Amino acid sequence: MKLKTQALFLTLLLINLFLIYVTPRLLLNYFEKDSAMISFLYQYAMGGLFFLNGVVLVVKSKACSFESSNDRFWFRWMFIGFAVYFCLHLSWIYLAKNTAVRI
Repeated sequence: MKLKTQALFLTLLLINLFLIYVTPRLLLNYFEKDSAMISFLYQYAMGGLFFLNGVVLVVKSKACSFESSNDRFWFRWMFIGFAVYFCLHLSWIYLAKNTAVRI
């Protein structure tokens, strides 16, 4: 069991390092350098990466019991909260870029 845990840790570490290196370069190649979407996507890509790492650790350490309805409820709400905050932030950026300002 210890060897599986070490292999999982090493795999997650390598994936994280690869994504931390590649994500900014892909975003800068895809968007213009002054685009507001670069920082937004980078924030949620890196935040989502750490969020998923935390979820994997919680599941693998069995800190969350899926037999308990209370744990299932809060586990669902973690993902729903991340998605809702993502959508609110995206809509805020969209409105800021596309709403005319009257002075």
